[in-house]
Amino acid sequence: VLSTPTPTTAIVSVGNQELPVTLPTPSSPGAQLALVVQRGPDGLQLAHAPARGVPAAMTSTQPAGTPPTSAPAPTASQTQPTNVPGLVAPATPAAALTQATLAALGNQNSVVALLTSVLRLGDRTRDLPEEVQRALGRLTQATLQLDGKGPDAAALQRAVARSGLFMESQLASGRTQLQGDLKALLLNVQRVLGNWLGTEAQSAAPSGKQPPPPQPGAMPRAAAPPAATALAGNASPEDIGKTLLSQTDAALSRLRLHQMASLPDRIEAASARHDIRMEIPVTVGQQPGVLSLVISPDEDNQDPEKKKKKNWRVQFAVNASVIGEVGAEIGLLGERANVVPVRCRTRIGRGA
Repeated sequence: VLSTPTPTTAIVSVGNQELPVTLPTPSSPGAQLALVVQRGPDGLQLAHAPARGVPAAMTSTQPAGTPPTSAPAPTASQTQPTNVPGLVAPATPAAALTQATLAALGNQNSVVALLTSVLRLGDRTRDLPEEVQRALGRLTQATLQLDGKGPDAAALQRAVARSGLFMESQLASGRTQLQGDLKALLLNVQRVLGNWLGTEAQSAAPSGKQPPPPQPGAMPRAAAPPAATALAGNASPEDIGKTLLSQTDAALSRLRLHQMASLPDRIEAASARHDIRMEIPVTVGQQPGVLSLVISPDEDNQDPEKKKKKNWRVQFAVNASVIGEVGAEIGLLGERANVVPVRCRTRIGRGA
């Protein structure tokens, strides 16, 4: 516990994140709490765990992070963090969700930090192994181009399908070709960096301010590109690789948080429409950025005739160094669309 703004609220440290938790009884700074992830009215929420039956893996003091994997290609077993020091096998799906969420919260960052580092490396990428160069090249080529007239509907559809949120469902359906899928590309970068640096290599410690994790019910916010590079000018190729590995791990953790934030509220509602949250890497003026999207069914309309049509709401925010953060909300009723600009009053802190 870092602080207690009110008797029933605590600010806790989970990895490098500071997060609020509602407490049943008062606590004090320095105390250690056991946390679980619960379903609330607004989706996934951190909560104070009961005193009994809480595995040590669920406490906020456990280390988190995803070590590099040496698997040759993404598989269903790679979709969640594994072999994390101090974690025990979850006994229930709820415990597995808690374990995965806390592990991801401890080390998460926007993929724009990784893309910015690759861009600023410039010719120094030639100092890296060819396999690493190819993996990074495929990742940077998968960004959505927003220059000129911007993407058409087909390009946006492909970007959403390749956002990484649906990789596991595609694998489960028998698809083995995941060309352009963001999660598959990040796992490939993680794999080749791990093969080069060795399975025992430690990635560089994360630096800079992390963007807040995806919050159910909140407007999407897009993290700004880092103001300063996380790479020293005289860094060795191995040190560059460790920094890139750390940023890749963090990008994968954030993608997993978006996957968990997009889960339905109840298992029986899995086939129903529910909010989907994602971030898509973009390029604006040859600079990397991120497009944060929330796609949700619009169930507020009480008109019986309008309810017969497919009602959807898309909220988005995009951030790049050349434009800053802008956003809008788009409502779709049948074939009619309504666009409402949204002013992003407070910019997300720049990370590194």
